[in-house]
Amino acid sequence: MGFKDVVDVSKLQKGTTAKNYKDMCNLLGCEPCKGNGNDREYQIKNWQRYFNFKKEGYKFIVTEVYDTPLPQLDARRTKEGKYNKYIELLLLRYVSVCEDNMLEITKRGLYKVLGMVNENYDKVTYDNCVEAIQDDMGHKISKFNINHFHQRVENKFSKILYNTLDSMEKRKLIHYRKKIIITADDGYDLENGGSITALPYQEGIIEDMFQKVLDEWGYNNIAQVNLRYKTKEFYDEVNKRLNDEYEWKGFYTHILISVLDCEDAQHLSAEDIRGLSPSMQREQFNKLLIEDINGQVDSKYEKYQGETVGDICNGKVKGFRYDESYLEAQKELADYLLSLKYEDKYKSFWLSVDK
Repeated sequence: MGFKDVVDVSKLQKGTTAKNYKDMCNLLGCEPCKGNGNDREYQIKNWQRYFNFKKEGYKFIVTEVYDTPLPQLDARRTKEGKYNKYIELLLLRYVSVCEDNMLEITKRGLYKVLGMVNENYDKVTYDNCVEAIQDDMGHKISKFNINHFHQRVENKFSKILYNTLDSMEKRKLIHYRKKIIITADDGYDLENGGSITALPYQEGIIEDMFQKVLDEWGYNNIAQVNLRYKTKEFYDEVNKRLNDEYEWKGFYTHILISVLDCEDAQHLSAEDIRGLSPSMQREQFNKLLIEDINGQVDSKYEKYQGETVGDICNGKVKGFRYDESYLEAQKELADYLLSLKYEDKYKSFWLSVDK
């Protein structure tokens, strides 16, 4: 590999913050990886044996530095949890029928494959999301409720998905990595119909622009942008500046997943669901997620009933009130945007796998 396995964490402590990947490499005294994206992915995963961190946008925030490096993960000591056993069984089955046992897909596309959301979920990103959703639901629903639901679900589902992918990779079931796709206006010299996979230096340009706009807008991380419902405006501004400087129209992320054939691969037992058909596993997973999303809002309602809550950015409070109408709206949206009883374009595939 193009990086050293031993990591010098002498400059790290809980709370240490690096503004991006290159900055973290400087703190660790290691060279940023060049060439394809695989080396960078392996390098970052190797860091996690030495310290834990969370990502906020492109920032790395150290949450714990280990006294001794962690050993390779032992599947026998891995908690199966409520979710990762479903994702493991379904994902391995799906990728195994893809060409060369490889899948390239967006995060939202993977949500759909696994049965985490239905086709209606796309509507939360529409400019006219309120009209698109309330026309189907048959009554008015506020943009605030839609935005807050989307924020809650994305935070939870993204964490579930990537935690499971990380676990599966450590147990030698899969290899996965993210890649950024750059798009451009007609006439720009890009391959593949106006899109190209970003090289590491181009990823760095995007990271730097992302952080620059965050700083200028007075936000510490993308979560604060989401809480102000400024996500679309934020990405529009980043894309506008990238277009002005580099003639790039925009960018988006794909996940590349390949199934490994390793003799020492470690599978979760999943004894309680392994006997179910794949379509039943998927339906059960979907119902479990909806129960937990609704349980989350029930807990918040019980704790903050009647109160106005929120947080502060640039001295201004953005809050909302936990009342019965909020509770009702969140549960209606969970049914309409997540439940597989609505349009599900992968349903026929999973039923065919059952046979």
